[in-house]
Amino acid sequence: MGKIKTYVEFILLYNFRSTISTRREHQTTIPKWSPSPARSVLVNVDAASFAQTKRIGIGVVIRNHLGLVLAASRRFVDYVDNLELGEAIAMRHALTFGEETGFQQIIVASHCASLVSKVKSGKKGRSQIGAIVFNIKRRAPKFMSCNFAHVSRPCNEAAHVVAKSAEHDVGSCWFNVSPDFIRDIAGTEQISE
Repeated sequence: MGKIKTYVEFILLYNFRSTISTRREHQTTIPKWSPSPARSVLVNVDAASFAQTKRIGIGVVIRNHLGLVLAASRRFVDYVDNLELGEAIAMRHALTFGEETGFQQIIVASHCASLVSKVKSGKKGRSQIGAIVFNIKRRAPKFMSCNFAHVSRPCNEAAHVVAKSAEHDVGSCWFNVSPDFIRDIAGTEQISE
C-alpha cells in the first residue's frame, strides 16, 4: 500500500504542477527527491581527494525507487591527483559494482557535470580521462538500461560521505543495509530532478 501511495504522490507532484509563477528575490530552490522508475535503481557515485596520502576515495550508494539503500561500496585508489579522473574511476567502479550485484536497470548519478557530459557525448575523448570514459561507455550496454544523470552536490551527499570514509579502506561493501555512518543522510537526502 505504501508503494502505491508514493507512486500516486509522485504522479500528482509532477503531472499537476501549478503553472502560476511567483517570483521572490530571496527565494531559494531546494532540490527535491525524485525517485528512479520502479524497476530501476539509482546509483549515486562520488570521489574524494586525500592530499597527504595521494589517494582518492570512491563511494557508491545504490537505492531503489523508495530511496532505500540496497547496496553501498567504498575503496581507495592510489596516486590519483586529478579529481575529475577520480570521479571517472568512481563511475567505472559504480558500473562494475552494479553489474556484480545483479542490477539490470540503473541510473548513474554524479555531481561532476563535466564527466556526465563526456559520458553522454558521442565524441571520443582525448583528455586524460578519455580511456576511462570509453570504458564506461563500453560497460553501459551490459545493462538492460543504463542512463547517466547530473545531480547537485547536496543530492549526492551519501555517496560523498562514503567516499570520504574510504581513505584507508581497500574495499568494503554493504548489501540491503545502509552503512551506519550514512544512515541518517540516506534517510533524509533529497535527490534532484
